[in-house]
Amino acid sequence: MLQRLENEKAKPIDALWELARFYGDRKQHEKAIACLHQVMARYPDLERKANCVLAMGATMEQVQNFEAAVRYYKEALALEPLRTPTWYFINNNLGFSLNTLGHFTEGEVYCRKAIEIDPRRANAHKNLGMALAGQGQYGEAAKCFVTATQVNAADARSFHLLRDLMKQHPELANEFEELADCCGKAVEVAARKAAELKPVVYRGMEKSGSFLLRAKLRSIFQTVPEVPGLRPGRIMFNTNFLFASLIWGSVGVVTLSMAKSRVPGCPWSAERLMIGASYFARSVLVMSLICGRPLG
Repeated sequence: MLQRLENEKAKPIDALWELARFYGDRKQHEKAIACLHQVMARYPDLERKANCVLAMGATMEQVQNFEAAVRYYKEALALEPLRTPTWYFINNNLGFSLNTLGHFTEGEVYCRKAIEIDPRRANAHKNLGMALAGQGQYGEAAKCFVTATQVNAADARSFHLLRDLMKQHPELANEFEELADCCGKAVEVAARKAAELKPVVYRGMEKSGSFLLRAKLRSIFQTVPEVPGLRPGRIMFNTNFLFASLIWGSVGVVTLSMAKSRVPGCPWSAERLMIGASYFARSVLVMSLICGRPLG
């Protein structure tokens, strides 16, 4: 990314944004803030400047420096951005940071403002619930957690906060027990759908699978004997090789068909899949040799 920044001196903004995200993800907040200041200096309009300052506040959140985050969010607020998402996140994040610092009354104000801007986002409802719970308004806080779960059941944090609040204050059970059960079912359905849509990743194969397969193929080539008088990569028809090819292919079919996973969430066993693939590779290799086709 530094090289990209060097190569794009004429238009470095995109590279600086990526570099800021890179440093932020690695908790190098000072370098991230420096990059964002450079980006901000290149923007002529207040809207995009406010987005930069919002990113500075989020960077300080990542390193748990909520006092600095509040300062940046209030600075972004003073720029009065017009875009709804920017305006929402400034108020929502400011409310969350104030809640974290224990300033629940002030945090409530910004959380309510964020909900006014965009009530379809669950996070502000959750943060408002935290602000109200911090002020002892437990019933109202529970309502906020229910609303947040109803808005986005895929985010289970509000449901867990609701359950924790009900454990701490059993008097809430009469009013919210049924609602909590409905929220729990919604969270389970959302989690199940998310699991169904999640792409299957075979354990260990994403990094080492291709290497292991190449190694297996190399070992196969080394175990096939050369026949004197023939060019490398060819072999004469031989019933023994044909029989071996059929056996290997059959074992591959059986292995793959029985490769039911013992690992939750993974429909195939990575080890059995690799074994079955290697047997198929042996079968195809030997058949190509038998037919006298060149190898590669």
